[in-house]
Amino acid sequence: MKKVRVGVLGAASLTSETLIRFLIGHPSVEITSLNSDTFPGEKVEKAHPIFKNFNLPDLSEFDPNKMKKDCDLVFSAKPPKHGFFYISQLLERGVKVIDLSADFRLKDPEIYFKFYNRKHEKPELLKEAVYGMPELYLDKIKTADLIANPGCYPTGIILGCAPLLKEKLVSPPNIIINAISGASGAGRTDKGRNLFLDIHSNILPYQWGTHPHTGEIEQELFRLYGEPVSIFFTPNVGPFEHGIVTYIYLSLKDKRIDDKALYLKYKKFYQGKSFVRVFSPDEDLPQVKNIIDSNFCDIGIRFDKKTKTCVIVTVIDNEVKGAGGQAIQNMNIRFGFDETDGLRFKV
Repeated sequence: MKKVRVGVLGAASLTSETLIRFLIGHPSVEITSLNSDTFPGEKVEKAHPIFKNFNLPDLSEFDPNKMKKDCDLVFSAKPPKHGFFYISQLLERGVKVIDLSADFRLKDPEIYFKFYNRKHEKPELLKEAVYGMPELYLDKIKTADLIANPGCYPTGIILGCAPLLKEKLVSPPNIIINAISGASGAGRTDKGRNLFLDIHSNILPYQWGTHPHTGEIEQELFRLYGEPVSIFFTPNVGPFEHGIVTYIYLSLKDKRIDDKALYLKYKKFYQGKSFVRVFSPDEDLPQVKNIIDSNFCDIGIRFDKKTKTCVIVTVIDNEVKGAGGQAIQNMNIRFGFDETDGLRFKV
């Protein structure tokens, strides 16, 4: 079978390392181009020493005509606001793109400006972009030329809320979310919250109520619920490398519901979804350590009768289901492969 030729923009990033790890093991992929503005002309091990002696292309400057010749699909791991030119050039040449930044997730340019403090440079592409959450938009992903890969926090939050919002079981639509991410969520750049002294034996809150992912989360919850959903989102960085644990608190219309009924609703909603695992009331709640280096999203649900509050716990690996793994899952769907290809791990 002919392999899909793929390239990576921003190949020196932390996210790209995870992406390339999985692509190397994909049975239907050939990595044909690795672009880096930071290390052009260097071997890939200059950015990622783990790939020494792997048969991978050298890091190169961006050349859209060469990428058109060499690639069927390009993953863009450029930071938000830095990929507009690259992506538009590739799309004009007929190359399919999966963008791992936030630049094409938000459908409203004004909301993009609000959260990223910059005018959207390619608003004409927003209608074309498909939000790449396979569990919700499978059919649209199958024919998309531009896929906006979801953010890490939004992935766990949206999957955690979707069954209840889709059935309009939530009232009022006000949701409180507390999430703790591993330090890798900050990437390789020093942002003052991923230094060892800041997070060792500590949990560091940041951007409460103002995190850029807030707009993305509210947009997708609105699409599920059919009317505006208000969230208060509190992200934190914890003393571990990979993973995100999220706690979601909301009120339900039916105050008589129990844990088993909620579990059955979630099981039915995610039936046949390879990478969502729903935990029964008889099991322990999901834990970060059990999803590291995997593309799973684990979900547990409890209803507290005393406060009449539904609590949802989700865990994902922020670099896999929250980034590179979900991007490969989207590629598999777009090119007609088994959704799990390249994402199975050996036990």
